[in-house]
Parts: sequence; C-alpha cells; structure tokens
Amino acid sequence: MYRLLLTEALKLKRLPIVFVVLLSVIGLSIVVTLQSYFWKEEVMNSNGVFIMAVLNLFFPIVLLLGITILSSMLVGLEDDARTWKQLLATTISKIKLYWSKIILIYGILFIMSLLIFVCMFIIWSIFVGPSKIVWELLFKQIFYPYFASFGVLSIQFFISIFNRNQVFPLAIGLIGAISGSFLARSSLPFMHFAPWTYPSLATPLMNEATKWAISGLLIGVIGTIFGAILFSKKEVN
Repeated sequence: MYRLLLTEALKLKRLPIVFVVLLSVIGLSIVVTLQSYFWKEEVMNSNGVFIMAVLNLFFPIVLLLGITILSSMLVGLEDDARTWKQLLATTISKIKLYWSKIILIYGILFIMSLLIFVCMFIIWSIFVGPSKIVWELLFKQIFYPYFASFGVLSIQFFISIFNRNQVFPLAIGLIGAISGSFLARSSLPFMHFAPWTYPSLATPLMNEATKWAISGLLIGVIGTIFGAILFSKKEVN
C-alpha cells in the first residue's frame, strides 16, 4: 500500500494541487479576516470566539468544494491519460488502488485543514491576542468538520470514478456544498441526514458536534468499502 500511495502521489505533479490548496487557504483566510474586521466589536466581546462562528459559515463549503475538485482531478487525470485499462490490467489490487486514491485526497485535505488551523491562530491572535485563544475550540472547529467530510468524500469519489464526464460529479459536488450549509441550519431534523450537512453540523458551537463528526467518518468508511468492492468488479474498455 505504501508503494502504491507513493506512486499515486507522484502523479500529482501533473495537477495544480498546490494552487488549489493555497487558493482555498488564502481565500478563506481573507474572507474570515474581513468579516472579523467588519464585526470587530463582536469579536472583541467574545474574545475571538465570534471568529469561529464566521469560520463555520465558510469552511465547510471550502472543504466540500475541495473534495469535489480533487476527486474529479484525480479521476480525470487517469481518464485523460487513458491509464485505467493499464492499471486494471496489472496485478495491483483494485480495492487497494481505490483506497489509495481516497487516502491521498483525504491527506491533501488534512494538509489544507492544518494550514487553515495556522491561519486561524494568526487571525485570532491579531484581533484579541494569543492568550485569549481557546485551543480546544479552534481544534474542533477545524478538524471536526474535516472528519465529518469523509462521508461526502466517499460519495463524491464514487460518483467521479463511475462517470467518464466529470461535469456531472462537479455539478453534484457544487450543489451539495452550497445546499449542505443551508440545510444544516434548517429546523427540520430530517434535513440533517444528508452527508453534505455533516461538516456544518460538526461545529463545537452547536450541540452534538462529536456525533456528526463520527457519523461522517462511519459513512465514509462504509461508503469507501462499498465503492471499492464495486470498483473491483469494474471493467474498462
């Protein structure tokens, strides 16, 4: 598996992964900084906790769009190079190949989340000082939505890998990312069961954040296992 992951990682040199990650991190940081500046009084009165509320409005959308773009980029790379047939004709386990791509995408998202964590630390420090940072809150506000997004990753990658035309998966991902943020704020409980709502619901500013983070992870594992089994039966012409 390690060699397979290394091989898949080397393929990323042909993709603008760094650009996507940096654009996400910088763009989100600018938005949070501007919003915090406009609501400076609320930021000061809350000792910076208000910054986390602002972050929760935008981070889940960035995370889900990142999943959508990265899934389509990795699958599209194989489609463009027409290497699926060659890959599946080798002795490489199809299930391991499927998992390796999922792990790679999730790893890239982890790096992106880590960079956002650092940026939020800086923003919080600038507005109210580092001594006012609530580290547990900051950690949970970044990584709970990250954990909760695994369910969407398993679904989005599955849709991408079983569709030659990436327009459909991109459309699904875009709609899910935007609607998920609104559905998460619905007062109707059944609206919360779509996996696209989990990252927004997994904020420590709301009740049951841990529940949604764990739910996302479980759905992600089950979805990936299901997808890998179907992929192992896939025939490429």
